[in-house]
Amino acid sequence: MRVLLVEDNPGDARLFIEALREAATSSALGATIEVTHAGGLHAAFAACRDSAPDVVLLDLGLPETQGLETFQRVRDAAPVLPIVVLSGLDDEQTAIGAVREGAQDYLVKGEVDGRLLERSLRYAIERRRAENEHARLLEEQAARRAAEAALAVERERQERQERELAAIERLSSPPRAAITGQTFGLAALREGAPDLFAGLVEDYARLLDLALEQRGYRVEHDLSGRLRDIAERIGFLAGGPRDVVEVHTTALHQRLRSATPQRAQALVEEARVLVLELMGRLVSYYRSQPPRPSRQSAA
Repeated sequence: MRVLLVEDNPGDARLFIEALREAATSSALGATIEVTHAGGLHAAFAACRDSAPDVVLLDLGLPETQGLETFQRVRDAAPVLPIVVLSGLDDEQTAIGAVREGAQDYLVKGEVDGRLLERSLRYAIERRRAENEHARLLEEQAARRAAEAALAVERERQERQERELAAIERLSSPPRAAITGQTFGLAALREGAPDLFAGLVEDYARLLDLALEQRGYRVEHDLSGRLRDIAERIGFLAGGPRDVVEVHTTALHQRLRSATPQRAQALVEEARVLVLELMGRLVSYYRSQPPRPSRQSAA
C-alpha cells in the first residue's frame, strides 16, 4: 500500500509514519506500506503525479489552505484517489463536511493507533475502488443506452428512407401507365433508349451533388436551369412522369449506396424538392410544345 501523507507539522508527520510502519510490521496480512511525505499542497500535487499513491492521508490545515478548501483542492487534483482526512478535536465538524463532499473517512489526531490507521486506509482504498467501478458501470450503461438510442434513430431513418424510395418506385411502374405505354408503342426510356436514359441519370445524379453542395456550403448553382434542360430532354424523347421517377430513383439509389447516414438523409430531402420541380418543368415543356406522337419519331 502506497500512502501519501500530507502534513505540514514535522512532529505529527513523524508520528503517523511510525504508526504506519508499526502497523505494517504487525499486520497479519504481511503487507508492505510505503509512505511519501508532502509538507504542503504543491508538494502533494507533485507527489500525486509522481509517486502514484493508493491513498492520501490529508491534514486539513496546511500553509496554503485551511479546512474544506484543502480537501477540495486535493480532490480536484486527484479525483480518483481515496482521501482520508485528519482533524483536531476542535475541527471534527469540518472533517465530517469533507466526508460529505467525497472523502472516504476522517481520523482525529491523538485518537489513532497504527492498526486503526491501517484499517481506515485500507477501507478507504476499497470503498473508492468500489465507487470508481460503480461510476464506470454507470458510464458504460449510459453509453450503451445512448448507442441504442442512436441506433434506433438510424434504423427509423433508414426505414423511412426505404419507405419513401419504395413509394417512388411504385409510382414508376403503375399497371395503367404500363398498359398505356404498350398500347401506343412507347416503352419506358430505361428499356427504349437505355443509353440516353443512362445519360439522364448521370446528369440528375450530378444535380443531386450540386444541391447538397449548395445546401452545405451556400454555393449558388443554377439548379432550375439544369432541371429545365433535363426536363426538355425527357420531353423531346416523348418521356413522361414514369420516366422522371425512374431517372430520379436510379440516380438517388446510386448516390445512397456510398453515402454516410447524414449525407443520405440530406440527399433524400433534396431529392424530394428536385423531383417535384422536374415534374413541373416537364409539364411546362409539354404545354409550350406538344409532345411527339411516338418515341421513334422523337429519336
